[in-house]
Formats: sequence, C-alpha cells, structure tokens
Amino acid sequence: MEVHGQEQTQQIAMQILHHGQIELLSLPDSWKEGPSRHGPWLEFERSFFPSEGGKAKLMLWYRGAPISDEGANRLTELMKKPNKILLPSELTSISETLDWMSLPETFRIMAARIDEINDRKVLVIEGRYLPEETDYYAVLLQNPGAAAYIQEIYFQAPKDDYPRFIRDAKTAIAGIQWVC
Repeated sequence: MEVHGQEQTQQIAMQILHHGQIELLSLPDSWKEGPSRHGPWLEFERSFFPSEGGKAKLMLWYRGAPISDEGANRLTELMKKPNKILLPSELTSISETLDWMSLPETFRIMAARIDEINDRKVLVIEGRYLPEETDYYAVLLQNPGAAAYIQEIYFQAPKDDYPRFIRDAKTAIAGIQWVC
C-alpha cells in the first residue's frame, strides 16, 4: 500500500484458530510457532516464541486427563464468585487444578485471582518456577460442557526476559475470542 508517496507496510499478526476453547488468538508477527507435542495420555501442547526471545514462550496446553469430579466441583464453585484475588485457603482447595503450581518448594505464587477475559471466567496465576528462576503468567479455564477438563494458556520466560515479552503475551491473551 502506498500513502503520500511513501511505502507503508502492515504487520499481520500470527493467528491461532480453533484450538480447544480458543476460536482466535492473535500474536505479534514477530512471534513464531515452535514444535507441537502430543503425549501418551492425549496431552497436547503448542508453543509460540518471540523471534528474539531466547527461552520466552507462550504455551497452549491440555494436560490430557480430566481432574477429579471433586476437584472440578471445587473449581466450579470458586469460578462462580465475583472476580477476586484468591486467599491461600482457596488456592489449597484447588491444588489438583493447580497441579505443580501448588507445590511451594517448586513454585512461588505471586498473584492468583478469578478474572474474566472476554466474558469467560478464568483462573489467573502469576508466579515463579523456583528451580529455573522462570516467571509465569498462567490462565486456566474449564470446558463449559465438561468442567473437569482444564485448558491452560501460559507465558513463561526467565525472570530477566519476562519484562521484555509479558506485554505481548498479556495483550494476546486479553484479545482471545472464545468458542461459543
């Protein structure tokens, strides 16, 4: 496209379509898709990296198995509450959902809350994976038709790289269009 005699380029974002509960997720054009991984229990992982980001990545993850009915019920009850910061007792009640993020010797939760992204209730966890000094911004959501199935979207980066790329990740996550 040419405007007033000067060439203008338009950066097209990478678009991820039809992934689990995600209808559309857009990433800046400087991000690239990495290898996908399928595991023996139907777990599935897709990863996206900023071109200049070292070990920073955005992951779309399904763990491959449902959580227990009891765990799903506890999470469902918590998600019915108004958006809020979670108390330690509430985090303990959903430790099955949090999985490895519930282990204080491995992961330090810095913030945890119930929030909404484009009219969908989500659990947001921010923290640090201690062994590698890697910071996380994780969004977990239940499948509306089967509450025990949890989809995870998370950004991770070494603590020194995290500030450089978290804005791109949060913008992409905040712009998700969900499957109805």
